[in-house]
Amino acid sequence: MAIRQHSFIKKFVVASGIGYTGRLFRHLGPYSYRSIPAMVVVVSFWAICSTITASNDEFGNLNTSGTQWQIVESDCELSPRIPIHRLCHEHFNSNPTSEMFHFTVQRGTKLHVARNIEPSYVIKEFEPSIMIRANRAGIRMYVRVVLPHSIDSDNPLAGPVTTLIEGPVYRDIHRWRKLSFSASDDNIAELLKQKLPFLRSKHGRQVTIRDAYVDQLVLDLVPGLGEIQVWLDEIGLKGTVPIQAELNQPIPSRIGGPPLVDSEVKLANFEAGLDAVLLPSIKIDGTVIEIDGRPFAARVIERNGESFEFLANLGFNVIQLNLPPTREQLATARQLGLWLIAPPPQLAGLEPFQHNFDRVLAWQLGNQLSGKDLEQTRMLVREIRQSDPWKERPLIAHVISNWDNYALLADVLVNGFEPIGGSFPLMQYSSWLRQRADLAGRTQPHWAILQTEFPETYTTQAAAIIGRVPPLPVEPLQIQTMMYETIAGGARGHWFRSRTRLDGRDPQSELRVLTIRWINAQLRQMDPWVAGGAVNRSLDSTQPGAEITTVTTSRSRLLLIQRPTFLEQWVAGTPEIRSVLITNPSFSAADQVFQLTETALVPLDRARQLNTAQIRIDDCPANTAIVLTQEPGIIRALSEANREDGGETTLQLHIELTRRWLVLTQIVLEQLQRSGNGIGEVNGATNEANNLMQQVIRLVSTGSSTSTVAYLNRADQRLALARQATIMRGRQAFANTNACPLFASITTLPGYWELAQRLEGAAWQPNGLIGGEFEDLSQLTGNGWENFRGNDSTINTRVELSETAAVRGASGLVMSAQGSKSTIDADPLWIKSAPVQVKAGQLIRIHGWINVTEPIQGNLNGFMIHDTYGGQDLAERFSVTRGWQKFSLYRGIADDTSVQVIFTLSGLGQVLLDEVTVRAVQLPPVVPRQAHIEPSAPLNPDRN
Repeated sequence: MAIRQHSFIKKFVVASGIGYTGRLFRHLGPYSYRSIPAMVVVVSFWAICSTITASNDEFGNLNTSGTQWQIVESDCELSPRIPIHRLCHEHFNSNPTSEMFHFTVQRGTKLHVARNIEPSYVIKEFEPSIMIRANRAGIRMYVRVVLPHSIDSDNPLAGPVTTLIEGPVYRDIHRWRKLSFSASDDNIAELLKQKLPFLRSKHGRQVTIRDAYVDQLVLDLVPGLGEIQVWLDEIGLKGTVPIQAELNQPIPSRIGGPPLVDSEVKLANFEAGLDAVLLPSIKIDGTVIEIDGRPFAARVIERNGESFEFLANLGFNVIQLNLPPTREQLATARQLGLWLIAPPPQLAGLEPFQHNFDRVLAWQLGNQLSGKDLEQTRMLVREIRQSDPWKERPLIAHVISNWDNYALLADVLVNGFEPIGGSFPLMQYSSWLRQRADLAGRTQPHWAILQTEFPETYTTQAAAIIGRVPPLPVEPLQIQTMMYETIAGGARGHWFRSRTRLDGRDPQSELRVLTIRWINAQLRQMDPWVAGGAVNRSLDSTQPGAEITTVTTSRSRLLLIQRPTFLEQWVAGTPEIRSVLITNPSFSAADQVFQLTETALVPLDRARQLNTAQIRIDDCPANTAIVLTQEPGIIRALSEANREDGGETTLQLHIELTRRWLVLTQIVLEQLQRSGNGIGEVNGATNEANNLMQQVIRLVSTGSSTSTVAYLNRADQRLALARQATIMRGRQAFANTNACPLFASITTLPGYWELAQRLEGAAWQPNGLIGGEFEDLSQLTGNGWENFRGNDSTINTRVELSETAAVRGASGLVMSAQGSKSTIDADPLWIKSAPVQVKAGQLIRIHGWINVTEPIQGNLNGFMIHDTYGGQDLAERFSVTRGWQKFSLYRGIADDTSVQVIFTLSGLGQVLLDEVTVRAVQLPPVVPRQAHIEPSAPLNPDRN
C-alpha cells in the first residue's frame, strides 16, 4: 500500500508540478515530505540542474534554457565573471519556477537585466509589475520607453529614441514583494512628460512623446557591493493597450522571448479573470499600508453574526470573517466602504478564485500561529499565490512565536494578547509589542490586539466558584490605556478581540458597544499618526511618573501623555487630575499646540526660554493627546472629527459611559456594604463623582463644553479611585496579587467575600501533588513530572535539585537559562508537574515558594506559573522577588478532571522553587450573607 502511495506521489509531482504538492500532502494524512522516496528527490535535483547551461562572455548569449530575463548592460566587476542565471524550483511566488541571478559585485554600480513585453502605449492606466525576492534591498525597476516619431539627430541609423523611466525600489530582504508603477501621480505617462525636457536637450527639439510605448521591463540588480541573490517571478500588465499596427514604425530590435500578453485590449485598472469591478491599489511601503495612495489605519472587529451595517456604525473599517465571504457579503461591504479579512477559499492551490473578492483586504493565514504551524502556513501561502489573480493582496497572520520566520511569509503581522484582568502590567504592553516587531525585523506593518472583554476563563471561573456569572464589563479607561500603549508600540492598525455578539440587548453588551464607539472615535482622530507616523518615546516632563510618546508625520506631531500607576490591568484612571509641564527643545516656534478633547481642539499655553520650549497642560487626566502643527487643514480635520456619523458626539458617548459606570459602581458598593465588607472612604469618592456628574449635566445644558470635559474627567478619576480601593483591599491579603480570578473586576468582589464566608471552617484535603517538595529526582520522574526545553541552541538551560534552593528539607528546584540575546522569542524552559485528580464542585489551591534573585531578562513575561485548568490567562508572573516569597493560585473546578501546574521561564535568569502543593476543598452551598469576614484565614489553608 505504501508503495502505491509513493508511486502516486511521484506521478503527481511529474504531471502537475511542485506547486500543487502542498495541497496533496495536506490530504495524505500520515504521509509527509519525508515519505517521498529518494527517486523523486533525485529526479527533482536533476530537473533543477538540467536548467543550468554554459554561458558565453557576451551578454546577449547569457540566457539559459527557459529563462526570459537577459543581462543588457553592466559596468561591474563580478565574481563569477558571468553571473549564475537559471530557473529556480526552490524559491518562487506563484509560478512553479522563478528566475534566479546570483553573483558578487566587487566594483561597479549597475547591472541591468531586461525582459520583453508586448509593446503597449504609455498611458496613465498602464501599470506593469514584477514579483521579486532578494537578499538585499535597493533593487530598482525601470521600463524602457520607445519614442517612435523621434530619431536621434546624432545617430539617425540607430532607430527611434529610447529611454528608461525610473520606477519603484525593492525595500525588503528575503521576502516576495511586488514592484509596480502606479496609476496615480507617479504613473509612467506623467514621469515621461517630466523627462521630456531632458530628452530634447540630449536628442534635439524634434523629440516628441506622441504614440510612445513600452517594450521592456528592466531591473537594476546592483544595490551595492557584495553578494547579491535575486529571484524574479510573474509579471503583471494592468491597463495595457497594445500599439496599433498602422503606426508602421520600426520597432528597435529586442531580446528574444515570447510575448507575455495576448493582443486583446485590457480595460484599465482591471485584472484578467476578475469581474468588472474597479480594484483599489494596495501597497505596503515598509511598515505603512497604502490604499489608493493614502496611508491606511485598520480598525478590525471579529464578527460573531452581527450585521455589517451595525459594525460599521460602531466605527470599524475592517471586518474579520471566519469563512470566505459570499457574494452578498462582498456587495454589502462594497456599498458600506468596508474591508474584509477572511480565510482563503477551500480550493486555494487547486483552481483560480472565481469570486470577485475586491473587498477582501487580506487573506488570513491563521490565528495564534507558532513554530509547529510554519510548514502548513508555507504551503497555504503558496496555494493562495497560485490561485489569487490579485497578486498584491496582502496576507495577514496572528503570531505568538517565531516572528522572524512568519515575517517572511505574511505581509502584515497581528501581535498581542489580552492583559486586562491578568498579571501582565498593561503599561508594558507597548514594550512587548516593540520587542515582537524587533524579532520580526520591523520590515512590515504590525497590528495590535485590543481587548474588549474578559477572556472566557474568567466567566467559567466565576461560574465554578460562586455559582453564577455577574456582568464582567471592561472599564473604558482600561481599553483607552491599552489603545495608547498600542500606538506607542508602533501599531499601524488595531484588531479588536470579540468572542461574543455586540448587538445584544443586555446591559453588558450595551456598555461594551458604548465603550467601543468611544474608543473608535478617538482612533479616528489619530488615524494619520497611527497609519504613517514615526514613534519616539524620549520627551521629558516635570510631572513625576508621566510617560510621553511622540508620533511624528511630515506636517505634525502627536504627543501621547500617560500618567500610569502600573495597576491599569486591574483598574485605570486613578491619578489625580493636575497640571503637567512638557519640556522639549525641538518644538518649532511656528507650531500651534492643541489638546485633543472630546469637544474641540483646545489651544494650550506655551512658554519659550533659552534653548527650551515648554507646554503646560492644565487638568491633565491619566491619558490625553496633544497635537503640534502649522497646517490649517489638519486643524480643521481634527475639529470636525469629534462628531459621530449618527450625530452623537464623542463627549456624549463619554458622559453616558461615566453615568453607567457610576450606577454600576454604586450597586456593587451597596452589595458590599450590606454584607459588612464595605469601605467607608470609598463612599466619599462615589458621592464626589455623583456631584461632579450633576455639574456635568448642568454645563452641557448651558453649552459650556470645555468645562464639561474637566468635570467629567474628575468624575472618572473619583470612580476609578473607589474601584481601586475596593479591589486592592482583597488583593493585598495575598503575597501575589493575581491569586484569585474573582479579583479581576469589581463586579465579582461580592462573590469573593461570599466565598470567604462559605469556606469558614471548611476542611482542606491533604496535598495531592506528588514530588512538589523536590527532594527526590526519581520521585519526580516516576510520577509524571516533565521537563521541556526550547529549540534555541544559543541558550543554555539547566534544571536540577539543589540544597541552595531549599526553603524546607534538603533540596529545592533550580531552573536556569543563560545566553547573550537581548530579546527572547520562544520560552527557553518549562516544567509540567505530575497530574492531580480533582472533582467537580471543588476549589483548589496551588501554593509554593519562589525566589528570583535577579530580574529575568529578554522577555517581559519573566517567570510564569499557571495550571492546565485555568490556562495562561490566569497566570501569575514574577520578574524578581525580595528573597523567598509565597505564591497561591485558586481555581474553581466544574468537572472531574486532572490538573497540572506549569512553571515557565520565559527569559534569561535563574528561579528557585520549593514546597509546591495542590490542596482541594469541597465548596459548600451558598449561604445567606451575614457578617464581615476577613479572607486571610479561610482562603489560606497553609498557616505557615
